[in-house]
Amino acid sequence: MPLKDHEDTLAKHGEEIAGLKAITKTTSENVASLAESVRQMGLQQAQEHNATRKEIGMLGERMGQYGKPNWALVLAGSVFIMALGAAILGPLQLQVSEGKFSREKLADELAAHINLPVHPVAAAIIEEREKARLAEQSLRDQIQDLRFEQVNKCLAAPRELFEQQIKSLHNKTP
Repeated sequence: MPLKDHEDTLAKHGEEIAGLKAITKTTSENVASLAESVRQMGLQQAQEHNATRKEIGMLGERMGQYGKPNWALVLAGSVFIMALGAAILGPLQLQVSEGKFSREKLADELAAHINLPVHPVAAAIIEEREKARLAEQSLRDQIQDLRFEQVNKCLAAPRELFEQQIKSLHNKTP
């Protein structure tokens, strides 16, 4: 029995070993499959990484191209802006200069008018009034002269009388 037990034990162990071999084989296949999946994923990530690097590189190149000035475009834009400014500001400048010229002309005409000694119509009126004033003054002077003569005559009579009395007193004195 011991041998039979031993054979049973061996058979039992053989089955267990066969089961373990099957499990080991399945586990090995699973690990190999997993390793292959990990390797495939690593390759895929590496490819995606390389593609991303290429995209970033191309983006950098394009950015570099945009960063460089296109002098023809800059010059054309500058000329366009200057032409647009001239088209807009030209008529405005013309109106401003015409207005300035017109204002200066009006200022000169006003200064000439102000420098007139008297307005022609007003000069005629003033001349008539001056003649009337001079005529009135002449009449006043004549009236004054007449009054002065009358006063002098009135005063002259008593004076002559007074002088005659003084002469008569002088003649009477011894």
